[in-house]
Amino acid sequence: MYIHEAAKLAHERGTGIFRGEGPFSHITIIPTNTFACCLTTSYKKGNRAGLRWEPCLDDLLATDWEVSGMMPSRYKLGEELQDPDDAILESVLQQDDSGIR
Repeated sequence: MYIHEAAKLAHERGTGIFRGEGPFSHITIIPTNTFACCLTTSYKKGNRAGLRWEPCLDDLLATDWEVSGMMPSRYKLGEELQDPDDAILESVLQQDDSGIR
C-alpha cells in the first residue's frame, strides 16, 4: 500500500509502518504530530530509536508499505504457504493469530 494509506491505518491502530522488502524492512516508522515528527525503531539488536525520519522520493512513491501488527499483504488468510521460509510465519500465526510483528 502507499505510505499515506499505511500511515492512516497505523494511526487508527496505534502502531507503525515499514517497507515490506529491502534493506530497511527491519525499521518501523511511527508517524506523529509531535515535534519528533516520525519516530523510528528497529527490531535488530543494537539499533537505536530515532527522531524526525525524512522519506526520500522512493519512499513516498513506494507501494510496499505495511502496517505493524497486520499480516503482510503478500499473504491471504486460508492461502497455502509456498515458500519454505513461510513455515516460520505459519508457526507464529498458529501460536498467535494476531499477526503482530
